[in-house]
Amino acid sequence: MSLSELKLPDYREQSPAVAARFERIRQRQVILSVRNLKKSFGANGSTHVVFDKVSLDIHRREFICVVGASGCGKSTLARIVAGLDEATGGEILLETEVSRIECRGESATGVALADGREISADIILSNADPHRTFLHLLPPSLVPEKLRDRARRIKMNGTGFKINFAISELPDFTALPGRNVGPQHTGGVMITPSLDYMERAWDEAKYGRPSSRPFTHFIIQSATDPSLAPSGHHTISLWGHHFPYRLAAGDLDAERERLAERMTDLIGEYAPNFRGSVLARQVWLPQDIERRYGMTGGQIFHGDLMPDQVLWGRPFIGSGGHHTPVAGVYLCGAGSHPGGDVNGAPGYNAAMAVLADLGQQRGDRVAATSD
Repeated sequence: MSLSELKLPDYREQSPAVAARFERIRQRQVILSVRNLKKSFGANGSTHVVFDKVSLDIHRREFICVVGASGCGKSTLARIVAGLDEATGGEILLETEVSRIECRGESATGVALADGREISADIILSNADPHRTFLHLLPPSLVPEKLRDRARRIKMNGTGFKINFAISELPDFTALPGRNVGPQHTGGVMITPSLDYMERAWDEAKYGRPSSRPFTHFIIQSATDPSLAPSGHHTISLWGHHFPYRLAAGDLDAERERLAERMTDLIGEYAPNFRGSVLARQVWLPQDIERRYGMTGGQIFHGDLMPDQVLWGRPFIGSGGHHTPVAGVYLCGAGSHPGGDVNGAPGYNAAMAVLADLGQQRGDRVAATSD
């Protein structure tokens, strides 16, 4: 089934206000942009999660999502980039662990892989977090002790978790009923009723307890890309916060199951048919993310999003660039300026730094701006 063949419910009959809103979205081709959460300080000195930005951004017919036979989103973008790389003679190695960066003198000569192979290279861009790059990949003798100490001090306490659901039918939301694909299924769904809600969630997590009612954001990918699930079934990708990397007490596997149950119940409060529709669940805790993807502390942002660790504070305050002490090695991931959020800016800036060092035209540097 193609995207154009999906039958949408006639939401015009449900509510004139809702109909007017979605008609404007349809006509203007609006993108719902929900950026990641940041941590900021409350008046009482405690830390709570607040929105960096949640908005409807009208991009005047410019799309951030590539839609086609292969679907849309970051996976499609990755395939496009891979195709461009291979077309220019590049090679992509999957499931290949880099154990260390090889050097001669103070310059990089390549990388050593965990399977014993070595790959020669004059230029190496590390998308690993700064902690892993400075403390594990680069030779200790080439990283000054003061820099190693600063890398150790980067706050890397991941609290994010991921749950993938396989479901037999779409959520029938109380606020906008319907079990056929409609506007309520094709955008992001965020369960964050108030700042007090998030304050309570963070308060539990900071004491090492998984939040009983955490921040939640999920997307029903199969509503826009039916190829992701068998006919009549759907997939949900859920991201949440407030599961501490270090538990004050309890068994990790037991807490994993309790979290899955809590999130199933939480979604069920807004879509009563949800629990009965769940066929399977896959839960990724911060500890799982660290083990599988090598992100220190399970922190997907390569460092906690705190005032001293964003923008020019990446990787360190006073060192907001992409160079390392080793010639030919650059940081290009979320742990470098200006930070993550799948915006491409760190990679672009790192590429410009490489070109500048090679004596080529630098181009315009991406500047971090605030709204």
